[in-house]
Amino acid sequence: MIIRFMKLNINILVLCMVCSCSISSLFAQSNKEHVTIVGSFQPKLGEFNKINVLPEIENTTFEIGDTSVMRTDTVLTSDIELELISPINLKTEETQDNFTNFVLAGLGTRISPVFIYMHNSKLSKNTSFGLGISHHSSWLNKQEYAPSSFMNSSFGISLDNKLNNYLLKTKVIYKNEMLRHYGFFPDDFPTVNVDVESITQKYQTVGLQSHLQGNTKTSIGFNHEIGVSYQYFHDKFQTDEHSFAVETKGEKSYKWLKNNAKQSISLEAGLQTWFNSDSLKTANNMQLVARPSLKLAGDFYQLKLGFAVVLHSHENSNIHLYPALEGGLFLLDKNLKFYSSLGGDAQRVSFQKLANENPFVSSIVPMHWQQTKIDFKGGVKALVMKNLDLNFGIGYRKTDDEFFFITDSTAPFSNKFLVVYDDVEVVSFVAEAAYRFNRRIDVKAVYHNTRYTTKTLTTAFYRPVNQIQLSGEYAYNETLHFTSSIYYVGERMASTYKSGTETLHSLTPYVDLNIGARYKVNESFNVFVQTNNLLNLHYDRFYHFPVNGVEFYGGITIRF
Repeated sequence: MIIRFMKLNINILVLCMVCSCSISSLFAQSNKEHVTIVGSFQPKLGEFNKINVLPEIENTTFEIGDTSVMRTDTVLTSDIELELISPINLKTEETQDNFTNFVLAGLGTRISPVFIYMHNSKLSKNTSFGLGISHHSSWLNKQEYAPSSFMNSSFGISLDNKLNNYLLKTKVIYKNEMLRHYGFFPDDFPTVNVDVESITQKYQTVGLQSHLQGNTKTSIGFNHEIGVSYQYFHDKFQTDEHSFAVETKGEKSYKWLKNNAKQSISLEAGLQTWFNSDSLKTANNMQLVARPSLKLAGDFYQLKLGFAVVLHSHENSNIHLYPALEGGLFLLDKNLKFYSSLGGDAQRVSFQKLANENPFVSSIVPMHWQQTKIDFKGGVKALVMKNLDLNFGIGYRKTDDEFFFITDSTAPFSNKFLVVYDDVEVVSFVAEAAYRFNRRIDVKAVYHNTRYTTKTLTTAFYRPVNQIQLSGEYAYNETLHFTSSIYYVGERMASTYKSGTETLHSLTPYVDLNIGARYKVNESFNVFVQTNNLLNLHYDRFYHFPVNGVEFYGGITIRF
């Protein structure tokens, strides 16, 4: 499945209604910021993702599980997917009761209310219903800067139906986000009366997804599924994006080889269309993807041999052929794994993708097709001791038309961003370790080193070379839990233009420290506190767009 992990701009409005994102112990600290709080009964959270083949159509699932506090504006990004052999998640002896409702209510010191309501219930033996509502806002402005308040709200429902040998999942979401382009000093414009509405941006998202999957899987059976998705993304300045997708997957097991290896062939196929319009132009795009593959899995190895055919069209049609190869070798009773993969892809850079990564982007920007000609990953994962997991990986990627942000110097206050594209080569390294001590303490460390070589741009704007994350969770007893996290992000370069001359700006490296605690009063009631950016550093996420300083959150969670 083609998904892009990023994290830079996940927000609570979506997060409270979806699953599949790894959770760290941080709140957000930008105008896309959000907070999700530890609770003994709480939905798993994550960004929307396509079902299997194509990117960007949103997916919502309301599931219940343990989570940790999350923050998104300092999430590490890497070209290498991290996957520990046995992911470590802190567990206690508490049982998961069958509650159907979850409520989180909290308040931050920047007058930042946060509210989440989740509901899961059985309507009948074969039908289940999910509901999610969320709100998060902040009403204190950053000192010296233009007004920086924000407000995000969302609503979603899901319905799962068992139909004989099939499972039908249907989901609908609505999301409304309001933010300010606050990245300038009003005192620098003494003769201008700054109208708050003129620097306000509003995004709205409407999504619908229906997914039909065969629910009878056997070792020699035929497994198949099909999904249909629609999404509408709109901003205040009349930039619209409609996206429609159909995708399907089929897999059949065989016994060609006379051994115990699992053998199967599969085909993933998808069609996605985009219809865009803004105040100046309209554009239509289409992508057709087919991914056949042969899979072999033995006691000590895994092998996937396949290729991808990608056809996309805008003004002209282009067809690309990419390898889709994956392999893994298991040793020492599967405690040591060597892995590698070689692939490629062509993806459209949509307006929603740009706005999710940088919400201060201009409403009128070019949207290109991004073609990854080579994408290699390799590494080794090891379970060194019973409670210590290690992962070391390297990667090389060659991509044409990768997008980068530069300050829009033509905007009245230079408080928006344009999009430029360039061909890049990316070499990356990742090291990850996770350790559990005495079933009460979990510690995780991640280091990313990512180096870009650009073809025409001066450098890869806003892409740090070094990133480090240290996080931990401590279960003092069955009722009291503590969390902490430290993020280090290295120097990033920003670009501005004046009279055709480029000026580079170095964004200072920063350290972001966060701590939190949760007290379980009883099976239904919890109290939490969280401190974000404890060092009170007002570092820039984008040029002239600093995050908040230290902020304290407190609140309760209730399940019933």
